[in-house]
Amino acid sequence: MKPLPLRDTLTHMLRVFGIVTLPRELNIASGGGNDLADTDLSIIISPSEDYCRKFGISMNSLPITKLNFEIPKRKLTGQLGSLRSLHTYSVFEIGGSDHNVEPILLDGLGNIVWLCIRQDSRVILVIGTEVVEDIIRFRQGDPLQATERNNSSAWSFDFERPNYLFESQLGADLGTTIPEPRFADEWCDLLAESVSQNFQVERSPMLPNGARAALVITGDDDQAYLEKYLEQQKALDKLPITYLMHPETRHDRQSSKEMFAGKNVELGLHPDALETPKEYGTRLTEQTSWFKEHFGFSPISVRNHGFLNDGYWGHTEHWVSHGLEFSSNLPGLDGHMLNGSLLPARLVLDGELTSHWSILTTFGDGMVFALDLTDHDAADKLRQFAKGLIDSSIPGVIVINLHPQNIDETRELHAALHDIVEMGCIPWTMRECLGWFNERDTSAYERNENVVKTWWRNLIGRIT
Repeated sequence: MKPLPLRDTLTHMLRVFGIVTLPRELNIASGGGNDLADTDLSIIISPSEDYCRKFGISMNSLPITKLNFEIPKRKLTGQLGSLRSLHTYSVFEIGGSDHNVEPILLDGLGNIVWLCIRQDSRVILVIGTEVVEDIIRFRQGDPLQATERNNSSAWSFDFERPNYLFESQLGADLGTTIPEPRFADEWCDLLAESVSQNFQVERSPMLPNGARAALVITGDDDQAYLEKYLEQQKALDKLPITYLMHPETRHDRQSSKEMFAGKNVELGLHPDALETPKEYGTRLTEQTSWFKEHFGFSPISVRNHGFLNDGYWGHTEHWVSHGLEFSSNLPGLDGHMLNGSLLPARLVLDGELTSHWSILTTFGDGMVFALDLTDHDAADKLRQFAKGLIDSSIPGVIVINLHPQNIDETRELHAALHDIVEMGCIPWTMRECLGWFNERDTSAYERNENVVKTWWRNLIGRIT
């Protein structure tokens, strides 16, 4: 197994959570070592005993437990989150240290798990949990589950969906609160908060203008009648939507231009390989070519027909090779926090932080058709979820998938979209959502470098 891209992944997640620019001299490492002992600014994850001993701190390793961790500062204000590790972790004793040491995170037994060491200009954030690995496991699921695939179907369909990668690691207590615990986002938020406070780094708003929530509406085409599209457009009024187009859609280039003229509508791809899942790569090649010829441009957004899955993110290489930058192929269906996150992030695969972004589809009209909720109850569930998100400590993005063909059975769900926008949810297309987070994923220093490189290339071009 290739080593984890620690610095790249940690930096990426910090940017998603508002730490857009880190100090250039900041060292990020696992284990620690002599080369980092004299560094002024450091984040050390899973330090060695020798490293801790240099600061008069003793360390012990503990097995994986079902304990939730506690943040002392939040405990004082009653704002406890849901922090849970899927790995072994280390605890520290600071009684013999002559340095200024502040506990940041405790386990459920009161042991120190994260701490900050200060000495003159030196600041070292010591993290005793496998925080980056925890974030990836929660967000992307357990790769070991993909080797068995004994429970890979869902909702009475026998093709593989990604749910089974996640369910075993979530815990039986999920579903007792609305929204459910966001295990991945809680770790990222604590990390961003710790970096901001201890390294004096500004944390910018995670969403535009400090909004607490955003809304991305999608509609899987699924060969819907064009009159159903028109009805859905009336119900949406001016709300943006990303339609994910099936290769047998009734739309053509002319009909889509006429129907969506002057509206904030994005078209993405809804690949269908349900009949030949082992030939997904071939089908995707055919269908991306079809899309470009049919609509005149290449898609960047994707969700598989039926949320088709292939083990541990087996479709990603095909998405990347065809320029599909953003997927929403994880079904939350009724607000289920399948991957512990309401924010997009790039996938980490084979020791690499890939260019492909993923986000949970939080809701779908399957609430009515698969879970047998009434349209009214499904709409109430969406409103309640949005209110809980807006009132929570971490902003997030709600993605909801409403098939245009189902408009007559989901009128109240469509009406609820307007209600939650009134509550304060920013309405986005998938492209707009990706654009916001992609922009922030490049540090200010790198953006300036890119400006200089572009200016230099343009200058050379004019000279020659």
